[in-house]
Amino acid sequence: SLSALVVHFAAVLLECTPRNKVLEVFSRLAFNPATMRAAFLPTMPEDHLQEARAAIGGAWYECPNGHPYHISECGQPMQDYTCPDCGQRIGGGQHRLLENNRQARGTDQTQAGHVLGFAANRSAACVPERQLNPASTALLRVLL
Repeated sequence: SLSALVVHFAAVLLECTPRNKVLEVFSRLAFNPATMRAAFLPTMPEDHLQEARAAIGGAWYECPNGHPYHISECGQPMQDYTCPDCGQRIGGGQHRLLENNRQARGTDQTQAGHVLGFAANRSAACVPERQLNPASTALLRVLL
């Protein structure tokens, strides 16, 4: 039964956690979940913008509201556009960036903790994360 499985899992966590770092995550989630708010969980989405920046090249900037955008070729703005996320003006002209835009910070924006939201608001399809296959991702999400 489910209750027997939960009790067995709790007993394994209590017995093995001091010696097993892999089980430490599950132990903290089960017995002290507040400590996991700042942790990076293995099946949560990561910030793929860093990978895109490396692959595409060019220059990256942010609109006034912090949304990233890319300028190819020389990386300098030659015309104005509208940010597709918020509608603010982005770009510039004659190699001059608009005053309220800035060069992208380039820092990883991966969020800590459980960031998937409510299950009812997500697709039923399991999207693999962090080089895990879909089955491993789904199994770890069930356990987490």
